[in-house]
Amino acid sequence: MLAKPFRFFSLLSILKKVSLFFVVLSLVLASISALYLLRAKDQTVIANNEVSELLNASEVKEAKEFSFDAIKLDKDFATLFERDLNSDLSFLGKNSRPDALSRNSKALIQLKESDEQRIVEEGEKVYFRYKEGALSFSEVATPLWVKVKGIGNSLFLDSKVVVASEESEQVFQESAKLELVKRNYVPSQDAIPYYFESLSSATWLVPDKFFQLYGGADYQDKKGAYRLKLTPGGSFCFVKDQDLLYYNGKDWLLAKENQDVSNYPIAEVKINSQSRLALRVWDKSGMLERLHTFSCDKLPAFNLRVDEIFSKIRPRSKSQVTCKVAGKTAMLKNGDWLLKKENHWKLLRTYDEIQRYLQYELEGELFVFDQIEKNESNPIFKGHLFDTMRTQMQVVRIPIALSNKDHSKKKNKLLKKVTPASEDFTDTDDFDDYEEDDEELLRLTGEGAHHEIEK
Repeated sequence: MLAKPFRFFSLLSILKKVSLFFVVLSLVLASISALYLLRAKDQTVIANNEVSELLNASEVKEAKEFSFDAIKLDKDFATLFERDLNSDLSFLGKNSRPDALSRNSKALIQLKESDEQRIVEEGEKVYFRYKEGALSFSEVATPLWVKVKGIGNSLFLDSKVVVASEESEQVFQESAKLELVKRNYVPSQDAIPYYFESLSSATWLVPDKFFQLYGGADYQDKKGAYRLKLTPGGSFCFVKDQDLLYYNGKDWLLAKENQDVSNYPIAEVKINSQSRLALRVWDKSGMLERLHTFSCDKLPAFNLRVDEIFSKIRPRSKSQVTCKVAGKTAMLKNGDWLLKKENHWKLLRTYDEIQRYLQYELEGELFVFDQIEKNESNPIFKGHLFDTMRTQMQVVRIPIALSNKDHSKKKNKLLKKVTPASEDFTDTDDFDDYEEDDEELLRLTGEGAHHEIEK
C-alpha cells in the first residue's frame, strides 16, 4: 500500500525539476537576446556616428578644397558670398513665350564680371565657385549654391553656404534669401539669330474685301484675316490677332490650332489697329525676344467714276444686261467677273483664271456683276468693284434707263394691275421689243461665277 504513494510523489518531483529547467533556459535565452540587441544598437549608433563623421569630414574637405584662393574661410564668408551674389548676379529675363504657361518657369541669369549666362528652372539648384577671386558657375556640387524659388518680375532665390574654419574642423552653414530685379537686357548683334531679322522685311495688308463679301464656307479662315507676306515675292499668310508662326529651320509657317510648337522659335501676331501690326519673336528657350512693328500706309481714295466705265445699260432678262464696258459692247450675266488688265476689261472665263485671281497671280481692278435689282421706278444695275489688292471696295448701283417704248408698256401694265407685281422679272417683262446694237458683242458665256466662291 505504501509503494503507490511513493511513485506518485517521485513523478511530481520530476515534473517540478523539468519545469524549473525550462524556466531557467528561457531566462538564459532572454538574456542572450537582450545582449545581442544591445550590441546591435551600439553598432548602429557607432555606424551612424561614423557616417556623420564621414559626411562632416566630406563637408570640411569640400569647403577646404573650395578655399583654394586667398579668401579666409570663417563665418564672414557667408556674408561675402551673399554680397557677391547681389552685386555680380543679374536677372536678365524669363521665358515669356505664350506657350510657357504649360511648362516650368525658366529664367536667364548672368554673372556680370565674366558675362557667363545660364538658363535656370524654378526649383533648380545652381552651384557656384570662386575662381581667381571671381564668382563663377560650377558644373559640380559645391558648398555654395542658390535655389530658384520663384520667377516673376523679380527672381527669388534661397542661398546657402557651407564652409569650414581654418582653425578647426568645425563647419558653418549660413542661409539667406535674395531678390534680383529684372534689368534691361540688349543682346549683342552676334547673339541674334538670322531668323529674327528675316521677319524685319515682312509686309502686310488689311483683310481682303473680296473674300469678306464673296467667300464661301471654304474661305472662312480668310474672312477678316490680315494678309502677311513674310518674304519679298512670297505668298500671303492669312493671320489674325494672337496667331502663332513657327520657324521650322527653313521657313516661317502658320501654326494650326492647338499645334505643339514648343520646340521651335515662334512669332506671335499682335494687331493693335487697322494701321499697325506687330510680330513678337522668341527663340526656342523663350529668353531671347524681339519686337517687329509694321505700319500700313494710308490707303489712297478709291472712288472710280463707274458711269464712265458702264454706259448704255439695257436689260435683256431678269439676269442679263447688255452695256458698254469702257466703250465695248458686252453682255453680262449675274455672277460674271470682269478684270481690268492694261486698260482693258476682260472676262474671267475659265476655272484656271479664277483660281489665279484668287491666289493674287492675276492682278487688276475687278468688277462683279451681282444682279438686276428690282425698283419701284427703274431697275438697278448692281455689282461691286474692287481695287487691285482688294483692300477697298466700291458698291456699284446704276439705274437702268428704259426706252420710250418700255416706259409706255410699263405705264399701261401699271394701270391694268389689280394685284401686286411679281418680285422677279420674266424673260418677257418689258423687254420683248429691245433691239440689240449692231456692234460686236463681248459676250460673257457660261453661267458665270457663283456669288459665294468655293474651293
